[in-house]
Amino acid sequence: MEFSDVVMKRRAVRRFEDGGVPREAIERIARLAQRVPSAGFSQGQRLVVVTEPSRRREVAAVCREDGYVEMGFGPWISECAAQFVPCVSEAIYHRRYQEPDKLDDDGAEIDWPIPYWWVDVGATMQNIMLAAVDAGLGSGFVGVDDPAA
Repeated sequence: MEFSDVVMKRRAVRRFEDGGVPREAIERIARLAQRVPSAGFSQGQRLVVVTEPSRRREVAAVCREDGYVEMGFGPWISECAAQFVPCVSEAIYHRRYQEPDKLDDDGAEIDWPIPYWWVDVGATMQNIMLAAVDAGLGSGFVGVDDPAA
């Protein structure tokens, strides 16, 4: 599939067909998700892939899937074949920018005008969605208002 076709076909899916997704497809999406830029090559992103049904239901509860069901979408978060949970560590970025090659002229860590850790993890999410389309799969995304949960 041409890249422009992948981009044009990407859309948020809120209902998934029954049936499995081959493990190889899930692993390929995960590998491609990790091929994103990171500020200063900080590499502060991590990816958790959840495929076990009971664990997917736990994640769906944290994402307040019940609210989507009430709106008529169905339990799309828990019923997907795999949940790709992109994570990011701000602390890793700060550690990287305290290394000698990243210090400012005064020998201090830069004053972060933009929290690039959020930009970078957004790129991770976009790669996940585009890789899913390339694999002939649908994807949706959801956020949480209680990340600690």
